[in-house]
Amino acid sequence: MKRLRKYDIFSLKQQHVFVVFLENTTAISRNCVITLRLCRNNVNLKPKKFAEKVMGVMSKREYPDCPRVGVGAIVVKDGHVLLVKRAAAPNKGLWAIPGGSLKLGETLKDGAEREILEETGIVVDAGRPVYAFDYFERDPEGKIRFHFVIVDMLADYIRGEVKAADDALDARWLSPEDLKDFELSVSTMKILKYLKFIG
Repeated sequence: MKRLRKYDIFSLKQQHVFVVFLENTTAISRNCVITLRLCRNNVNLKPKKFAEKVMGVMSKREYPDCPRVGVGAIVVKDGHVLLVKRAAAPNKGLWAIPGGSLKLGETLKDGAEREILEETGIVVDAGRPVYAFDYFERDPEGKIRFHFVIVDMLADYIRGEVKAADDALDARWLSPEDLKDFELSVSTMKILKYLKFIG
């Protein structure tokens, strides 16, 4: 197969399913699944727009070329903390502080408020950063699949009813007693202990 440029597009078996590959064709195998999944929902996009969308997903999360910035918000209301059950890796299926990737030109405050609204339907007022940490995950070959630098903010509840969406399978207000029956991510456990929400 020839080396493809960043925005080369072609169809598979003329089924109007487009696939875009990176300049480095060694990335094909690990990115095909994400690419094909996106294809099913984006076949009406113009080729360049579709390519940019796929390239953005692949470059921002898995196998990054540099660390990515993640932002989350710790929201406590009436003795209950707002947590989400993650729908995607990393920590898929675990309960965690809601959050996601910071966008270009976005402040930590704006990013935290946006992510909480997108994942839980809750409007918050994000304050100061209270916890920051590194997250690494390697694949079976030892290559870095995820590398995030994550900043969690304290945030005040403003309004809204909890409704999971976006990257969340579920979202709930949970008390310290409730958490005994939920499987939390390691980082979430550390954060809640650091804030003395749990012992």
